[in-house]
Amino acid sequence: MRVASPSTVLLLALATPAAADLPDVADLDMDLVSGEEQAINYKYKWPVMALEQLAWLAPPTIYYFSTTNLQREDFELKWDRESWKKKLVTFDGVVFDTGNWTSNAFRHPVFGAISYQIGRSNGFSPFAATLIDFTVAVVWEYVVEYRELVSINDLMVNTISGFMIGEPLFQLGKLGDHKGVGWARKSIAAVSSPVHTAHRIAGYPSWKLDTRPWTDFELSVGGNLADHGSTRSGEVGVDIDLELIRDARYGVPGTGSQWTGLAAFNRVMGQARFGQGELSRSQFRTATTYFGKYSRSIDDAINGSDSFFGLATGFDYETREMPMEVDRYAIFHLFGPKVALGLWRGKNHYTWETGASLDAGMMQAHVFGPVLPFPEFPQTSVLQTRGYYFGGGLSASTRLRLESPVWTAELEGRAYQMWSIDGRDRMETGAGADDPRNVSDTRFSALAAVGVRPGIANAKLELTLEGTARRGAWEDDTRTTKEITTGARMGLPF
Repeated sequence: MRVASPSTVLLLALATPAAADLPDVADLDMDLVSGEEQAINYKYKWPVMALEQLAWLAPPTIYYFSTTNLQREDFELKWDRESWKKKLVTFDGVVFDTGNWTSNAFRHPVFGAISYQIGRSNGFSPFAATLIDFTVAVVWEYVVEYRELVSINDLMVNTISGFMIGEPLFQLGKLGDHKGVGWARKSIAAVSSPVHTAHRIAGYPSWKLDTRPWTDFELSVGGNLADHGSTRSGEVGVDIDLELIRDARYGVPGTGSQWTGLAAFNRVMGQARFGQGELSRSQFRTATTYFGKYSRSIDDAINGSDSFFGLATGFDYETREMPMEVDRYAIFHLFGPKVALGLWRGKNHYTWETGASLDAGMMQAHVFGPVLPFPEFPQTSVLQTRGYYFGGGLSASTRLRLESPVWTAELEGRAYQMWSIDGRDRMETGAGADDPRNVSDTRFSALAAVGVRPGIANAKLELTLEGTARRGAWEDDTRTTKEITTGARMGLPF
């Protein structure tokens, strides 16, 4: 639940806990608006945005054209009429690629998120920033990589990563605009939204702040014992959990209901675990909302209840080193319902969240195990070549959390079901006709945690129990594995 991909290691190092709660709104010297934030409005945002997009696109372009010896195996087209016909008319040149995991599941989401944030940092709305993000992805696929088949997955990942990943990180980045914010939160803001941070340092016009968001930030460190059935291994780890709610009425006295705007409820979670000196598990999750209705009935003593019903999205990434193999997935939660119910009893807060979504993404084919039963060449599909596939599916999650000044408890469960998308692989109409089809995977994970607060800097000590079940299927073949992890950690709010 408190989840980091390798990209979050720097963030974790910077985010050493500090007592850095945001000051009261009255203490802020920046423009504040009631309710929805107000965008930048100045005449140079288009040229500045374009120049920054070019600067962001330049390094990978230079690298691409200076390493043609590495790219040559994908050169199948030319800048001619027949090639453009395949890409724009018949779409025979638009396929799923056979790229490696790091490129498809890590670099492309990062690239798309930053491209999106360039638009947002220059005052564009989430919708406009998404269109800008898509345009940059098209330029890369159709112009920079003009000699390659157009990658469906790259176009999709670069574009949808913007709002799913870039937006909640952008909301965290705006925390650095508040005067009096501690260095730990400023570090989080800088890493989460580097373009916005650079603008602020340069004195560039910024978004007007909305009223102070509700936040719950925690950094945890601890140890775990992972039982894979055949082997056991010890691990040390660091977790970060950042929750930010932009609705100014959240958790404050009052009665009523109101619609929330884009990205009102946000959460970013990261986890990195190390065993025998190597990264053994990395997770990164984001969650944000499209829209919804928030209702509350809370008295002046902070007793009452609240609820949220809306449409949400997010991103889940995990790589897990197992005996002789690695399990991994990158799932984009396109859209789905989200329900959250809260009970406020003074300093005690109880919440229950649940949701489901329609998904797309990349999943390791668990059924084939550590050794793929296919020839390595020719490269006809990413499943045949790399062991993972592009798929669509469904997911569901639930979370119960109890918080008090003395003790805490948490239960969380997640379920994923993915099916391979067949028929648009790199050489599907030729040598790839014999590639496996109808591959499916199921993942279940659960976390239970109980903790106490010893009365030192609001820290808490927790015992945790995690379980994961994996199932892969293809034709008449199935394969299942399980994992149980026990651990203890210390959580430090900041």
